[in-house]
Amino acid sequence: MRHTTARARFARPVRALLAAVLVMAVGVAPAGAEDPVVIPAAESSSVSEPSEESPAGESDVQDSASEAVAGAPSSAASRPSAMAPKSPLLAPKSAESVSVTRRDGVDTITVHDPEGELWQWGGKASKEDIFALKTNVKITEVLSVTADGRELEDKAFGWTNTRSGAFIGFDLHALHTIPPVELVIEAKTEREGDYEIAESDEVPARDTLQMFEVGADSLGDSTPVAGTLRQAETFRPLDVTRTNFWNGAAYRNQHGFGTWGRGAEVTINEGERGNTAFVHSVRIHFKRQHANNKGGDLLLAKNQRYTINRQVAASQAKNCTPQAGYGECLEFPVSQPLDFWSGDTMAVYFKGNSADRNDYLIEVLGRTASEDLKDYSWTGQTENGSLTTTATNAKNVGRSDVVMTRTINKDSIISGPIDAQLTHNGFDLNSDVSGQELIIQGPDGRELYRAAGKAGETSGVSPIGDWAGVRFSGPQGLRVPAGSKIIVKMNYNRNNRMPVKDSSVDAPIGPGKLTYTEERQSNFAYPNQRISVCATFTERTPLTGFKIVPSSDIKAEIVAFNESGFLFANGSSGIKTETGQKVDGDQLIARYNEQVAIPEEANGHCAIITVDADRPIDPNKVSNHFIIAFEHNLYPNELDSAFEGLRIGAPQGWDKPTVPNPGLPKRCGQNIAIVMDASNSVIVEKGIDAMANSALHIVNSLEGTGTSVGIYNFGSQAPRFTEAEVTSTPIYDEAGANNVRRAIESYRSNMKAPAAVNSVGAGSTNWEAALEQIRKYNEKNPSNRYDAVYFVTDGFPTYSSAGEGLTGGAEGPSAGMVHVSDVTRARDVADQVKRQGSYIQPVLVNVKPSFKEPVAKDSTVPYYRVDVYRKARNTLPGDILYLWGENKNGTFVRHLLNQGAMDIFQVARRVILGKGFGDVLASPREPQPRPDTSRPKTDGQVQLDKRDWSTWAAGERTPIEIGNVIGYDNARVAETFRELDAILSQLALANCTGSVTLSKDVVDANGNAVNNPKLSGWQFEATTPEGDYLVPPAGQTGRVTTRAAETDSTGQVEFHLETDTPDQSVRVNIVEHEVDGYSLFPRNGNNAVCIVRYTDKRPPTTLEVENLENGFQLVARSGEIVTCAVSNAEDPKNAGFRIDKVDQDGKPIDGARFDVYRASNATGTEFAGDPVWTTGSTSTLEPGGYVLVERKAPVGYALLPRPIRFDLTQSSEGFTIQVETGADFVVGKGFESETSTVFLKVANVLQGELPKTGGIGVHWTTLLSLLLVALGGSLAARRSRA
Repeated sequence: MRHTTARARFARPVRALLAAVLVMAVGVAPAGAEDPVVIPAAESSSVSEPSEESPAGESDVQDSASEAVAGAPSSAASRPSAMAPKSPLLAPKSAESVSVTRRDGVDTITVHDPEGELWQWGGKASKEDIFALKTNVKITEVLSVTADGRELEDKAFGWTNTRSGAFIGFDLHALHTIPPVELVIEAKTEREGDYEIAESDEVPARDTLQMFEVGADSLGDSTPVAGTLRQAETFRPLDVTRTNFWNGAAYRNQHGFGTWGRGAEVTINEGERGNTAFVHSVRIHFKRQHANNKGGDLLLAKNQRYTINRQVAASQAKNCTPQAGYGECLEFPVSQPLDFWSGDTMAVYFKGNSADRNDYLIEVLGRTASEDLKDYSWTGQTENGSLTTTATNAKNVGRSDVVMTRTINKDSIISGPIDAQLTHNGFDLNSDVSGQELIIQGPDGRELYRAAGKAGETSGVSPIGDWAGVRFSGPQGLRVPAGSKIIVKMNYNRNNRMPVKDSSVDAPIGPGKLTYTEERQSNFAYPNQRISVCATFTERTPLTGFKIVPSSDIKAEIVAFNESGFLFANGSSGIKTETGQKVDGDQLIARYNEQVAIPEEANGHCAIITVDADRPIDPNKVSNHFIIAFEHNLYPNELDSAFEGLRIGAPQGWDKPTVPNPGLPKRCGQNIAIVMDASNSVIVEKGIDAMANSALHIVNSLEGTGTSVGIYNFGSQAPRFTEAEVTSTPIYDEAGANNVRRAIESYRSNMKAPAAVNSVGAGSTNWEAALEQIRKYNEKNPSNRYDAVYFVTDGFPTYSSAGEGLTGGAEGPSAGMVHVSDVTRARDVADQVKRQGSYIQPVLVNVKPSFKEPVAKDSTVPYYRVDVYRKARNTLPGDILYLWGENKNGTFVRHLLNQGAMDIFQVARRVILGKGFGDVLASPREPQPRPDTSRPKTDGQVQLDKRDWSTWAAGERTPIEIGNVIGYDNARVAETFRELDAILSQLALANCTGSVTLSKDVVDANGNAVNNPKLSGWQFEATTPEGDYLVPPAGQTGRVTTRAAETDSTGQVEFHLETDTPDQSVRVNIVEHEVDGYSLFPRNGNNAVCIVRYTDKRPPTTLEVENLENGFQLVARSGEIVTCAVSNAEDPKNAGFRIDKVDQDGKPIDGARFDVYRASNATGTEFAGDPVWTTGSTSTLEPGGYVLVERKAPVGYALLPRPIRFDLTQSSEGFTIQVETGADFVVGKGFESETSTVFLKVANVLQGELPKTGGIGVHWTTLLSLLLVALGGSLAARRSRA
């Protein structure tokens, strides 16, 4: 467990207890070794929070400077440190814990300590609650310290270079978790260093680290110069109670005391918060009879809250005066005092002593904190550095020695007086100026100037402020480099006549003032330029300050702030409130002591500054070189608590799919969906035709196969264009393919229409809505769900269907930034689609694979949507996005950030708003750098690291990474729209290349389609006689020579080829199994009509085939898509036949005999062979041409004068009989469907002068009679057909 208070560092995990006891038990650190022995104590049952009366870190238990804290031993570090501690018991856990990487002169040090062992649960902190890392290289600057994702403020860390090493320290009170789990430090150093966690007694004092300022570079030792304790000279016996005694191995081993002999526990009865008891030495009084056996080392251990030990060799003991009844006394000194509170226990152990419990007396010597004399220390800021003042405690001596140290942060020239003065507080200077001393040191400690007062002399040194300070005449023209120090030493005496400001302080009160006269110098060619930096307002909320930074490559230094004021149409007006400024080279930060309302009529704001520069600055073009941004109180009516916890973190695994893609069927003829991006970016980037053409290419290439295609589109909603959508449609015929093509062309026309080009609120990229269309279709059509979904988009998801105000960043349908929930909501629907069995293939177009787009947290909100966000979520956003109206053809947030067209600012009580003033990722920094020099650049682009993702974004992702969120490690990228067709074709046509698809149809004898044909179950067999090139059915491996398959309900059957080389040709024989009643129906003499379609943009071509018995042969190539139409016709069916003989009145007559012959020619009455039908037979006739001949006429009637030609045809409605023109004796014909019989009605005439059959004519009277008969026969035939 970790705690968030300073007291938490004193807790000890039980695992540390077990580890350390085990180490001692096996003798890793044997008794008598030089290294300290670690004796752990049991972990406290609880750790209390600090009370208001005793805040943590002020009067808490302080670790002694040489305490050794129990910790588990560790394995070797991955990069061995030259500074590793010698003791195996005190070695920090460094393996995979302290690591260093170096780039561009910057060491990045990472300390990973999930259990708190490296920091020894806070025990590595100094008395001043400072943690530190130690290194063997010189540090020039510490750029940042980040603990558990939170970057510490500059005032919370510092560094120093000393002869014993360089240190980087940071205040544990600035931490969120104590000790930190993950610490990352970036430091500029001379070379790559080795780093280790400093022991508590190694940690430099706070003022030598110079927190609040840049690090010291003194190379002096790290002994604190202020805030230390001056210990009293005498010690007394403390009030203690002996509570236990032991003399047994079992007890010793139980408590991990190893080979140590006898001992006792004593309870300290003194010491409390604010008045700690310190143990200085231990006296042991021995009975006389055991005086010769009292030798051996002494071991002291303190426990209860944390374990500390002190081992003192017998050689260090001194003789002391024994108490009455005891023969001898030894006093064992403690080199550095142990501190206790009342109730703490101290264990005392003897090595090699056999004394009994009544044979010795333990006496503990020490004192309490109230018996100490404390020095005083103050630290303050000056315009050009820091000021530290120390004063000794005048208690019992009436005198206080004061040292004032001012650090100079920039190169300066000192000329003239130097004044040093404190507040009297009942003290003043000596009656003369003797003892007052001035020293000016360079950054290397070298003395540059010295002056001192002498008794009886006043030349050059004089008192000021009623003897509250002193004035030195000072040097003239002394050049001092940055990092130099002015040190003034003064002696104060108590003077009851002087006013007392704070009676609890027994010394004059600091930090006081230490001022000097600086001779201003300039290294620039154009000094003292007075310029006015102005800007209009982005916000009109109250002003709290402003910031000025350079906007060009100008080399300059701001030397003075003069005034600021509002701009009005008729002039300007100054702001009447005090302004605090901080100048840092070419930057200036100013803050008003109270917020300032912006007048309604004010147009802008100006600040007048004085600048030294390398070039003249045109007063009318100041903005070419300097810009100003204003600090606002954006939400003046909100409580401070309203600004806490505003950022919404990304959930674990937000960018990972949870469901893998199902297997994609390895066959041609899948059910596929093509989902096309209809967002405005496709319009802007001129990608409409590329989208439409790539989809058309798929349809055209797969036409004639068993494929079904659905077309979908999406923008802010889905569909964006309803008429441009069609659900799953088979494209094995032209009608289906045309239906799909119409939807694609509708997408094209709608996207090019002015309504789309000029639309607002419809053109975002909503992946969730797009995929929801597929999910709903699959849900309604589970037996015909999509096999594959080709998801084509030119952007990352920027919108979702969460609802008003609940989308990422509360974005509306014009959204343009990717938020975490835009991704996760799309992923969730994609996972459902994959569970339904559909394979999702993401294709991202018009973006480079290496491009990275930030994915914002949902709490990052465009400024114009803040009110919507607050209304929906009842909280402030974490960060606000500002667009500056300069979109330079950028469709991604990263483009806009890089172009300076967008800035993002963290929401806080005060926010500096201005173009270019948002940090790279809105990290709160003071001052915010421009540009951010702490991050390296590659090709001019800032490189981000993990610290950035604790701000407004959850991370950066490439198109492949974001596409894989809805797919599963299969996303593809087309860098331009021109490449889309090739990539999409490669994906969508992969299973159809090298395939031969047969489409079966059934026709009648004339080649016309029949009603309700049976298309399923037609069996075909494919053979590749030249080798094994056929892919076997699913579930089988390898290749085969022969494969049989049958048509599905649509008449489709597919054979897939696999060749040895991409351009190999394969001869394929395809034979149909005969079906009774049907035969192949050749088209233009071919048993199949085959078309070749190509994956590139070549038009389809006809493929030649060679007829086989019941089949055909073709030559196919692996990269081609072959479709073949195979027709079957029903075998002809015969019709029954009869002839009805009638007289001139239409009445039936008997006695006639007819023969029917097959016609020899397509026309005419020539015939040969035997008759196929004769009167009285039951023979049937098949469709074809026939000749009728009358062989015998009824009695009294004549034979037909000549043969009669008729033709019999068959259709879906039955048979039709057609008689040649001029056959006047045929007075009727027809088809009786009930009996499937065709008939002819033939009239005979009375015998007369008629020629035999085949004669040339009849008498005209006879013809008239036949006409009458024919009329009657015609009526009869109509009744029969009806």
